[in-house]
Amino acid sequence: MAAPFNVSSPTPDVAAATQVKVAGNQLFQMMLRSYQSNYNLVWANPNATPDTIVAAMGTDAVKLFALSAALAQLLTSAGAAGIPLTMPAGWTFAPNADGSATLTTQ
Repeated sequence: MAAPFNVSSPTPDVAAATQVKVAGNQLFQMMLRSYQSNYNLVWANPNATPDTIVAAMGTDAVKLFALSAALAQLLTSAGAAGIPLTMPAGWTFAPNADGSATLTTQ
């Protein structure tokens, strides 16, 4: 009979560190995919125009654009390359006092 493999379990600190690394990398990838998907929903949507999408956001538009900008900066500082950091050229975003926004083309 062959001898069993001698596989030792990692120490608790190494196991915890490994779990944190894996979860952190997965979170980064999830945030990156979500950012790219939402960006494309507004700026590359074949079924609606950016101005009508922003109008449909209602009083959440300003908050959502601010969160998106913050997330883009975070992702870039964490090493994401090539993600769009601003809206495409030719568009103007005008926030309104109630949190809604108007998006126009130039």
